[in-house]
Amino acid sequence: MQPSVIVCLLGSLVPALAAVRQDQPGPCDPDPCYRVIDSAACWSAVLLGTEKNASKIFDCVPGGKEEMCRCYGCDSILSLFVVEHHMCVL
Repeated sequence: MQPSVIVCLLGSLVPALAAVRQDQPGPCDPDPCYRVIDSAACWSAVLLGTEKNASKIFDCVPGGKEEMCRCYGCDSILSLFVVEHHMCVL
């Protein structure tokens, strides 16, 4: 693939991701959310598909679903995953 094609593809992807983040940004307060941030190795396995059960993401932090849903916006990839899978819907 030629560099100009790659730049074009990346250029179209960034606004699409930005639109998702603006429509449904995840919550994040870095101080009380440090455990979610520190548990990245655990929830990365879920995001990468190593762990097939998406709800296992809640086992990554001691506070479970409540803590994860309060802090998933601290990482943009985690935020996209949680929103896409409707994991923190009231």
